[in-house]
Amino acid sequence: MLFQVALLPAGADWFVFNATDSLQGGQTVRRTNLSLGEFPVYVRAGSIAPLAATPVQPSAAPGGLLAVQVYAGGDAPFALVADDGITTAGAARRTRWAWSAAGRPPTWRVSGPAAFAGGNDFTSLRVALFVANAPAVARSTVHTIGRGGSIKM
Repeated sequence: MLFQVALLPAGADWFVFNATDSLQGGQTVRRTNLSLGEFPVYVRAGSIAPLAATPVQPSAAPGGLLAVQVYAGGDAPFALVADDGITTAGAARRTRWAWSAAGRPPTWRVSGPAAFAGGNDFTSLRVALFVANAPAVARSTVHTIGRGGSIKM
């Protein structure tokens, strides 16, 4: 039997990754009967998790979809730093993300190069909003990243 024990720090609520299931912090969680392919991950409420929508390989064509997961429950700033993936002294692009628990939409602002020659640039995004114990995840349509913007959820 496979099992997992995790201590969720106090002072915040926690989500099961990629789900709306919410747990209170300050407790030890024991999960049993896990499958070999299951790796339990917990995300602090008020977090932003940017993920490649598909695996990124150095040989991949430029462009791609960025999946941005927002876990409600607090303000969430985040900076995503990207480089050309080839050089060690190249310019970096920074995408600053913000989510407000006060109901303002997810926003982003990009500084640095608009694109990298031959790089694995994220050119579009889709936001998934996880609200504690909601019956479903709210998902946006696909948007062009450009130099910045916001998405009404």
